[in-house]
Amino acid sequence: MKLLKLTIFTLLLCISLVTSAQEVTVATPNKYTSIHELAQSFSVTHNLQFSYDVERMQKSYILTPELTLSFSSFKELLKSIQVDLEEEDSDNYLLIQTSNEISYCAILRDKNTSFEIPDVLVMQGDNYLGTTDISGQINLEIMPGALITLSYTGYTTQNVIVTQKENCELFLLENNVQELDEIVLTNYLTRGIVKNKNSSLTVSPKALAILPGLVEPDIFQSLQLIPGISSPEEDPGALHIRGGTPDQNLILWDGIKMYQNSHFFNQISSFNPYITKKVNVYRGGTSVRYGDRISGVIDMQSDDDLFNGFKAGLGVNLLGGDAYLKIPISKKLGLLVAGRRSLTDLYESFTFNSLSSKVFQNSRVNASSSRAESGLNYFFSDYNIKLSYKPKEDHSYSWSFISVENQLKNISKRSENGIEEEAEDRLKRINPGGSFTWRREKQGFTTKQFQLYLSNYLSDYTFNNKITNTNTSENTSEEVQRENIVTELGYDLFYDIPFGKKHHVLLGHQTVITAVDNFVSNIQRDSNGVEEIPISNPLFGESNFGTKVGLIAYGEYRFHSEHVLFSAGVRTDYNNLSEQAITEPRIYSTVKVNNNLRLTGSLERKNQSFSQISTPEISGEGSSFFNSLSTVNRFWSDQSFAGDFFAPWVIQKSDQFTLGALYDKNGWSFELESYYKRINNTIPISDTFLTSIYFIENRDLLTTGKAKRFGIDLLVKKQILDYRVWMSYSFGKNNVKYEDLQSEYFPEVFDQRHRFNISQTYKYKRFEFALGWTYGSGLPSNKLSSGTINEINNIKANNLFYSKRLPDYHRLDLSSLYHFESEGRWNSKIGFSIRNLYNRKQLLQQTYSIVQDDNNNRTIKEVSNRTLGFTADLVFRISF
Repeated sequence: MKLLKLTIFTLLLCISLVTSAQEVTVATPNKYTSIHELAQSFSVTHNLQFSYDVERMQKSYILTPELTLSFSSFKELLKSIQVDLEEEDSDNYLLIQTSNEISYCAILRDKNTSFEIPDVLVMQGDNYLGTTDISGQINLEIMPGALITLSYTGYTTQNVIVTQKENCELFLLENNVQELDEIVLTNYLTRGIVKNKNSSLTVSPKALAILPGLVEPDIFQSLQLIPGISSPEEDPGALHIRGGTPDQNLILWDGIKMYQNSHFFNQISSFNPYITKKVNVYRGGTSVRYGDRISGVIDMQSDDDLFNGFKAGLGVNLLGGDAYLKIPISKKLGLLVAGRRSLTDLYESFTFNSLSSKVFQNSRVNASSSRAESGLNYFFSDYNIKLSYKPKEDHSYSWSFISVENQLKNISKRSENGIEEEAEDRLKRINPGGSFTWRREKQGFTTKQFQLYLSNYLSDYTFNNKITNTNTSENTSEEVQRENIVTELGYDLFYDIPFGKKHHVLLGHQTVITAVDNFVSNIQRDSNGVEEIPISNPLFGESNFGTKVGLIAYGEYRFHSEHVLFSAGVRTDYNNLSEQAITEPRIYSTVKVNNNLRLTGSLERKNQSFSQISTPEISGEGSSFFNSLSTVNRFWSDQSFAGDFFAPWVIQKSDQFTLGALYDKNGWSFELESYYKRINNTIPISDTFLTSIYFIENRDLLTTGKAKRFGIDLLVKKQILDYRVWMSYSFGKNNVKYEDLQSEYFPEVFDQRHRFNISQTYKYKRFEFALGWTYGSGLPSNKLSSGTINEINNIKANNLFYSKRLPDYHRLDLSSLYHFESEGRWNSKIGFSIRNLYNRKQLLQQTYSIVQDDNNNRTIKEVSNRTLGFTADLVFRISF
C-alpha cells in the first residue's frame, strides 16, 4: 500500500513538472505587446532562446487580454498574425513571418448612429498611414500584426492589430466628449460639426451629413444653419455673423486673407468643400491671432492627407463640375490639385436660370420687351494647388495656391423710333493667393508656426453704351470703367508654449502690408470728339490713400482643466497711416458646472480699417433698360476716400460681450447665447439708401456714426438613432445713428429681428433625407413716394429713416442622397435638392437707385428685390 501511494505521488509530480514546463507564463502589463517584448520575457524568465528579425518583430503585436500569457497561448496567437514558431531543440526556437504585406480593409462608423466617419486618422506609431474616405473606409497594404491607431476628434481613440480578413473589418467608434480637452459637443447640429471649448465651431465639410436644400456641402450655405449666422438677403455667400456685415468677417484659406468669397454674385461659396479639411468658425470669443475685422472669423484649412495612396474624385451638377487629385510623390511629399468650373457659358440649365432671375432682377440682363434683347455670358471657376512635405512627424511644410475667378459679359440691345442702342457690360473678378506654412508640433512641447501669404484681388468693370440715330446718322458712345485692386502681403509667427498640463502662453508677431486702389473713368464720344467727364461726387471717385503697413504683436495666456477654460490676451496694432497703436484686449472663459451644463462668457475689442462700399445705381427715368448692374456696385475701400475728407484715417472700433449656456443630456442639446456690440466710427457706405442721399446731395464730407447690436441665439437639438431634428431661433436688433442724417438711432438695412429654422435629417440604409423650413421677419424699408430732396429732408426732420417693415417670408427646402455600394476603393453617390419647394416668391428687400432725367435732376427710387424661386439641382459624384 505504501508502495502504491508512493508510485501515485511520483506520477503526479512528474505530470505537474511536465505541464509546468509546457505552460510557462510571463507577465503582460500591456494589452498590446510586441513579439519582441514577449520573446525577451520568455528568454529571461525561462531561459528560452529565440532567433528572429528584431526590427520586424518590434512592429508585430498580439492582443494579450490576460495579465499573464502561457507559452502555448503564445504559439496560438502567433498563428493569427502569420508567424510560425519552429522548435530547433527544447530551449531554442525560430520565429518566422510566413507572409509579406497583406491587403487590409477597415470601415469606421459611429457606434450610436452607425453613420460612416470620414477623415479618421490612421497611424502606425509615428507613421501616418492615411485617413478614411467619405464612406468611412480605408484600404492598406500592411504587415500582419501591425498595431494601428484610429483617431478622430470627439471619439475615443482605438488601437487595432492587423490580421488577415476576407472582408472589411468593421469598427464602431464611441463618442468621448467628457474626456476631450477641446471638444464640448460633437454633432452640434449634425454629423461633421463640433463645438469647441473656446466657443468656436469646427466644420468638416466632407464629413457633413446631408442638409436641407444642399445637394453638395457648400461651405457658406452650410454655416447659415448655425444660430447667429444668416443672410437676410438670402445670398449664401454673404454671411452676417451676429449683426455684422459680410465685409466685416475675416475669411482665411490656408492663412490667405480672401477678398472674393463667392461665385455667381453671392449664390455659391468660392471654396471647394471636397478638399477642405476643416473650417473653424468664431461667432465670438475670438483668439488674439485674428484681427482687422470686427465681426466673425471663418478660418479654412485644406486637406493634408497627401502621403498614402493616390486619391481622386469628380462630380457634376446642373451648374458645372469639379475634380481633384491627391498624389503621393513619396512617403513624405504629397501634391493636391483641384478645380471647379461652371458650364454656364456653354449651356443654361434650369438651376442657372433660376439663380439668374434672382441675381439680375431689376437690371439690364432681365430687361425684355418686344423691342429689346439681352445676351448673357457668365462663368465662374476656382483652382487649388497644394504641396505638402513632412520630413518628420513633428515637422511639416506646405505651399498652397488658390485662384477664384468670375467673368461676365452681357449685351443688351433695343430699337425705338429710329434710335438704336447697344449696351455692353464686362466684368472680371479674380482673387489669386498663395501661402507658405512651416509648423513644428509635438505634444508636451512648444508649438511653432511661421506663415507667409500673398493675396491679390481685382475687380475690373467696363460699361459701353452706343446710340445710333438712323434718321440723322449721328453716333454717340459712353464708356465707364471702374477698377478695384487690393494687394496684401503678410506673415504670422507664433509660439504656443506649454507650462505643465494646464497652462499655455501664446506669443506672436504679424506684419501686414495692404494697398487698395480705386480707379474710375467716364469717357463720352460724339461727332464733336472725345470728352472725359469728371466724377460728379468725390465719395465715389478715385481713391489711392497709400500703402498701409501694420505691425502687430499679440500674446495670450490660457488655463484649461477638466472644468475650466480661461484665456486672456491682448493684440496691439501699429500702422504707418494712423500713426497710433491700437490695443485690443480679449478675455474668454467657460466653466463646466456639471456633466451636462456649461457656462461661457467673453469680452473683446476689435478694429477694422477696410470695408466694402455700395454705390448707388443710376437709371434713366421710366426705362428699366438703362438700369445698371447692381451686382457690380460694390468695391473695397480704405475708408479714406482720397484722404481729403477724413483726418487722417477712419478705423471702426467694436467692443463686444457674449454670455451663454449649453445643456446636453440623453440626446437633447440646448444652447442659449446672447451678445451685445457697440461700434464707434461706423461708416454709412454699405446702405444704398444712404449712399444715394450723399450722391444727390453731392457731398464731399462724411461723418461717422455709432451702432448698437444686440441679439439672442437659441438652439434645441434631439437625436434618435438615425433621425436628427433641430430648431434654431435668433433675435437681433441692429441700430445705427448718424448725426448729420438723423438725431435718433434707426434700424440698419439688414436688421432682421426674428429668424427661425427647423430642420430634420434621416438616414435609411444607403439613403439620406433632409427637410428644413425657414422663417424670417421683414427687413426695414422707407416710406418714399416722389424720392425728391424735399421728401428726403422731411424724413430726416421727422426721424423716419427705415420706419416701416416689409412682409415676413418663409421657404421650405429638401434634399436627398443615395450612396451606391462601394466596389473596392470606388465610391459614388447621386442626389437632388430643392430650395423654396412651394415656389413662393416674396418681397425680400428694398434697395435704392437714383433716377436721372434729361435735365440731370435726380430723385431716389425704391427697387424691389424678391426671393429665389423654386430651384432644383442634381449631383453625381465618384471618388476612389
